[in-house]
Amino acid sequence: MDIKWKIYFATGNLHTKGCRNPQHCVVRDHSFFRKTVMSTPESRFQMINPIYSNMKKDGVEPNVFTYNVLLKALCKNGRIDAACKLLEEMSNKGCWPDDVSYTTIVSSLCKDGKVKEARKLASTFAPIVPIYNALISGYCQDEDFGEVFALLNEMLRRGIDPNVITYTIVINSLCDVGNANLSMAVLGKMFARGCNPNIYTFTSLIKGFFSVGQVCGGHDMWNRMIREGVMPNTVTYNTLIRGLCTNSSMLEAVSVLEKMERSGCIPNITTYSILIDGFAKSGDLAGASEIWNRMIRSCCFPNVVAYTCMVDALCRVGMFDQAHNLIDNMARENTAPNTLTFNAIIRGLCCHGRVNCAMAAYASMAKYGCLPNATTYNELLDGLFRSKSLKEALSLLREMDKMEIEWNLVTYNTVLYGFFQIGL
Repeated sequence: MDIKWKIYFATGNLHTKGCRNPQHCVVRDHSFFRKTVMSTPESRFQMINPIYSNMKKDGVEPNVFTYNVLLKALCKNGRIDAACKLLEEMSNKGCWPDDVSYTTIVSSLCKDGKVKEARKLASTFAPIVPIYNALISGYCQDEDFGEVFALLNEMLRRGIDPNVITYTIVINSLCDVGNANLSMAVLGKMFARGCNPNIYTFTSLIKGFFSVGQVCGGHDMWNRMIREGVMPNTVTYNTLIRGLCTNSSMLEAVSVLEKMERSGCIPNITTYSILIDGFAKSGDLAGASEIWNRMIRSCCFPNVVAYTCMVDALCRVGMFDQAHNLIDNMARENTAPNTLTFNAIIRGLCCHGRVNCAMAAYASMAKYGCLPNATTYNELLDGLFRSKSLKEALSLLREMDKMEIEWNLVTYNTVLYGFFQIGL
C-alpha cells in the first residue's frame, strides 16, 4: 500500500466501511491534513504534494483552513517561495486568504530577512496587529529603527493600537543595541496608550540598563516592576543576577539568589552558571566553589556550561590539575567538553606562561570532537607571541587559514602587537 494511504488509515480519516479500494474512499474532513502535514518531518516533506493532489482528485476542494496548514508546513520547512506561489493560487481559485494566511507568509519572510518583500506584500491588504508585529520585528533585526517608528506611527494613523507584544519587540531591540534611554521613551508611550508592560517588557528593560552599566537604572526598573504588580520569574531573576555579575556586584548577586529562593522561584542551571562565571571572572575561586556546591546540594546537576564556568574559575587561578579532574568528571557524567571549555583551559595556561601545555590542550580538542574557533587561535597566538615563539605563531596562523577561520579584530590586534613585542 502506498505510504500516503497508510497515513490516511493511521489518522482514521477515511470512510472505509464497505470500501474495497482505499483510493476511492472519501476523506472525512480537513483535520487529517493538519495532523499529517504538520507532523511530517523535513526528510518526508515530499509526501505533502501527493496528499494535497489526491485530496483534489477525490473531489475534496481545499478550503482556507487547508491552505493555511499547507502554508505553515511550507514556511516551517523553509519553502517560502513555494508558500508565496500557493498564496497566489488561493486567490486565483477564489479561496481568499485570511489573516492567518497573510500572517504566516509575512512572518516567515521577515524571519528569512526579506523584510522589504514582506512590507510590499503587506501593502496589498489591510494589516492587523500580528502582521505589524512581524514587520517591526524584521526591521528591528536589521536595526532599522527609522522604519520601526514609521510603522508604529502608521498603526496609530490607521487606528490600530499596538499591543504589549509590539512595544516589547521594540523595547527589547533598543536594549539589545544599548539604547536604554530610547527604550524608556517607548515605555512612556506604552503607558500613555493604556498598554501595560508584562514580565517580558520589564525583563528586557532590566537587561538593557545593566548592559550599558546603568546599575541604578536596572534597580529602578526592577522596583517599578514590583510596584506594577508584575512578579519576576526565573528568567527575570537570572537577568538581574547577570547584570549584577557583569558590573562586579557579586555580593549583591548572591543576595538576589537568596531572595529568589525565599520567594519560591527555583534557581535553574542558568542561574548557577551565571554566578559561577561572575566569580570566575572576578578571580574569586572560593565564591565560585560555594555556588557550585550550593548547586549540587539543590540537586541541580551541572551541564556543559556550568562545567565550563567552573573550569574557567580553576584555570584563572592556576589550578590546572583540578580543572583536568573536572573534565574527567564531565566524561564520567556523559557531558562532553566543548570548544568553550577548551578555550577556558587554553586561556588559563597561556596567562600562566604554560604555552606548551596550551598547545597540547589544543591538539587534544579533536579527540573530544571539538573544533577550534577564532577565540582559540587568538588565545594561543597571544601566548606564543608573549613567549617570543615567532615560528610557532606563524605556523599557527597558517593552520588558522587552512581551517578557513576568519581573522577578527582581536586576531589583527594580537598579531600586530605580537610583532611589535618581538621587535619586527
